[in-house]
Amino acid sequence: MAVGGLREVEDPRFRFALADLRRRGRYLPALQAPTYDRAAEWIGDQVLPQLPALFDDLPTGMEGPDLWAELARSHAEWSHGIQKRSRMRRDAFDRLVTVSEQQDLLYRLPRWSEPGCERGEGYKLYLTDPGLLHRLLAWDDRMYHSGPSGTGPAQVNRFWQQRDKSWEGFVVSSLIRAAGPGVKATVWEANPGEIDLILDWGRETWAIEVTRGRSKRFREMHGEGHRATGAARPIMLVFDDEVGVPDLRGALRLGHRVECLTVAQALREVRAGP
Repeated sequence: MAVGGLREVEDPRFRFALADLRRRGRYLPALQAPTYDRAAEWIGDQVLPQLPALFDDLPTGMEGPDLWAELARSHAEWSHGIQKRSRMRRDAFDRLVTVSEQQDLLYRLPRWSEPGCERGEGYKLYLTDPGLLHRLLAWDDRMYHSGPSGTGPAQVNRFWQQRDKSWEGFVVSSLIRAAGPGVKATVWEANPGEIDLILDWGRETWAIEVTRGRSKRFREMHGEGHRATGAARPIMLVFDDEVGVPDLRGALRLGHRVECLTVAQALREVRAGP
């Protein structure tokens, strides 16, 4: 990449609001741009042309920008579905993910498995940088905040689903960075549903759910995941403070213990550790 690593903004000389990081991403020039749309313009000019494409591995008729647009649309989804929609061979798709991980463009969150058991196949795949994600999705500042106009209900619903996935990816990646390299991060999956992030320090495990809605419905599987992973704390629900504390539906009836945290509070907790 032509720019420094995403961790560049963690230099103590720089201070940026979480709202800027979640919207513009972690590239320093994008954070320093005078407007959100100028930040997106910089990403389009400087980052998009250098995204790895592995052209020999692309399906016939597909170009690098098409592939990365598909990865953005599939942000925070399971790898097997993304690979099928990309029309890439499995080995070629795996090479792309590996190269992109090395460049801090993508990261994979593996499925949780029992201690001592071989890790199961499958992982959720995220674009590392929110600003890059939003640029690939062609979200300008107005659309990011208000949604698309002049489109049908299906497109509007899809947009808000992607906005939720953008928030999920930002929170998950931020908490993993805050936890540090010694902490094992996974996602616990059941049918239907999942717990978005399991952080395992070895001596203690935390189960973390992410939401940005005005309500959060809890199901029996949340308790199942909490018990299976041996999580020591109540289920940590990280909510969007721009939306407000969500109404917890089903938690009391099912006996789930839930701890509601803003992302700033969750970051402080994870940095301190158990």
